[in-house]
Amino acid sequence: MDVMVRTCPRRVFYRSRFASATAAKDSPRYKTFLLAQALDPPAWRGHLVHSAINEWVIPALKKRMWPDFEWVQEQAVALVSRQAEFSRTQKYLQVSKNSAKLDYCVLRADLLGEGLSSEHLEETKQGVIAALEVLEDRHIDLLGRVRHARWAESEKEIRFYLDEEIFVEAIPDLIFYDSNKQGVIVDWKLWDNTGGTAREQLFAYAFAACRCGWWPALKPENMELIEANLISGEQARYEVTEEDFDDVDDRIFTGVDQLIPVYEKPAKDSAPDDFAPADGPGACQHCSVLEVCNGSFLPRRKANESVESVSPELFSIRRIA
Repeated sequence: MDVMVRTCPRRVFYRSRFASATAAKDSPRYKTFLLAQALDPPAWRGHLVHSAINEWVIPALKKRMWPDFEWVQEQAVALVSRQAEFSRTQKYLQVSKNSAKLDYCVLRADLLGEGLSSEHLEETKQGVIAALEVLEDRHIDLLGRVRHARWAESEKEIRFYLDEEIFVEAIPDLIFYDSNKQGVIVDWKLWDNTGGTAREQLFAYAFAACRCGWWPALKPENMELIEANLISGEQARYEVTEEDFDDVDDRIFTGVDQLIPVYEKPAKDSAPDDFAPADGPGACQHCSVLEVCNGSFLPRRKANESVESVSPELFSIRRIA
């Protein structure tokens, strides 16, 4: 979130303060709520793969069992169809995420466009299957380590107070303590040829895991950070030090200072125009709430064109009043 507030404070306000699930259905605040969680096909595929790993792969490994990946693929494809139907019929207008659970889905193609085409639906199914095949074939050693781990947590919500004012939340894809007493954090990635890495994100997760106090055995010197790509099958591994933790700590406090203007007043007493817009056109091009920000709320992209997707913040900070 610290990067986002530097790029566009207005977007942070829209996403974290302005969006409201309880506002009137035709209001800008409710439309922002829908836009902020709507997914394009690439982001939807990633969400589906993460769900499959969290729901059906890691639970089997925690029981010292090897997952039946053919069955996992069947479950994942069925989930694709259920989520597509949930979005197509706009059930998100009547059913909450807590009630719908795994089936909840809002697709940008349904919300802003003419709906998801059958071609894009099939591409998503095949993309999910391909990612799960890469997981089974190319990351088999990593899965074996999870199977024999002393403990493992998938998408564990880590929450703690860094001080009296700052509350930290982080949700690593996977964290486990292996048989060699080494802590491992894994970040699953479904990107290719982007030139980016998950290094800083993994450092933030490691900071949260070590500083929260839940796992006293976890120290920087016995932590291994793994970026596992589910498209290429490659793995990038990073070491982390106390100096890296100092950098994360600095980022948090800098981010809090930048977030103060967004949070210092009640949302009802604030307006989007109170906050600076993006500092460059590139940020607007990939903004999930652009249609509310520019007042259009109309179809703007093809269904397969990537846009920033919003799920619960993977690493966020809040100042406690």
